[in-house]
Amino acid sequence: MLKWSSTDGRIEAQFQSPLTDDPASTPINLKARLLRPYDSTTQDAIFLSGGPGISATELVDHPTLRPRFEPFAERFNFCVLDQRGTGGSGLSWPLDPQHFKSDISNAGVRESIRSQISQWQLDHPGVAEYVNPWNSARDVVFLAQSLRQPTLIAVSYGTHLAMAALKLNSASFGPAILLGFEGPDQTFKYPQTTEEYLEKIDPELPELIRRATGAVDPEEQFLFQWMLSTWYGLSTLAARMKPLCIAVLDGEFEPWTKAKAAFLRRTATKPAAFYLCDAGSHASPARAEAIHRQESVCCLGGTANFPFFDIELPRLPDWYREPLKSEHEMLVVTGAMDGFTPTSNYLESREWLPNSTHVEVDGAFHDDLLLSPKTSQVVQEYLG
Repeated sequence: MLKWSSTDGRIEAQFQSPLTDDPASTPINLKARLLRPYDSTTQDAIFLSGGPGISATELVDHPTLRPRFEPFAERFNFCVLDQRGTGGSGLSWPLDPQHFKSDISNAGVRESIRSQISQWQLDHPGVAEYVNPWNSARDVVFLAQSLRQPTLIAVSYGTHLAMAALKLNSASFGPAILLGFEGPDQTFKYPQTTEEYLEKIDPELPELIRRATGAVDPEEQFLFQWMLSTWYGLSTLAARMKPLCIAVLDGEFEPWTKAKAAFLRRTATKPAAFYLCDAGSHASPARAEAIHRQESVCCLGGTANFPFFDIELPRLPDWYREPLKSEHEMLVVTGAMDGFTPTSNYLESREWLPNSTHVEVDGAFHDDLLLSPKTSQVVQEYLG
């Protein structure tokens, strides 16, 4: 069992998991947190956050999100885990923003990220292969075996990690609650699906994006598309897409200048785990071929998967991307407007998951998977 200690009102535990598949390998330090004191009469649960690279122990303190976690804390010993490479766990390093160059041309953006990652690899030689979802899944199983068959609760990329943990050792877990759905071979997005979700937001939006892309400086067109590819699944940002395009087409470039600056600031400070985990998941040859074939039909091209076809980082073997075939009990909640972990991902996979229950929440974007009262209601009804 874990040893929980309280410091400044935060109930935390530090534990160690093997660095690699070899149980005798150097251990890595990991951090977990409870929202309330441990009660041996209460069922256990593990929460996996998204990103990748987002610290779960910090996420639960977000003033907007904390109320959404409280129902879980009331029902479970709700244990949130900082995955390896995030928050207070080992191998958690940010990329150096000094290596994100000021050149924001199409070529400059690509070079900035390559430069950041190359410098990180020089500063931390031989580490990149240890930060990937399969190794993180082993950490999750290791934690689960220190608890009592915990319910697995995950959101966004956390659902991808949850399925890897179930593939590794499903017997260690109780039911799974997946908010969003990202299967083993669904990390990279189909451009055609992206286009469909843009049309859901507004039927005019794809054509507006095409025209607005042509109106910005040619050296910044890729950056414009890439930024919008990170917006369309989020309710607050999706609402800004059409006004931004119209402003650009009217020759008003100040909104683009401000949005661009904010986007680059966020991009320059992403953690290494963001790139390492998604690069590790990558895509099967068949999915990669389909993605490249569709890029020309989407108004955002292939930017939703940038930079993962442009950088060289360790990839997990092909067996990792094989479907999860499991009779494990699970609830899958998807958002009808979520283009990042879309309903179609689940529909592609449901034949392999006979004991899964699926609910699509009308009008819910990706960020609504935690924020929406409708999502909370669905989960509470499932738990009974």
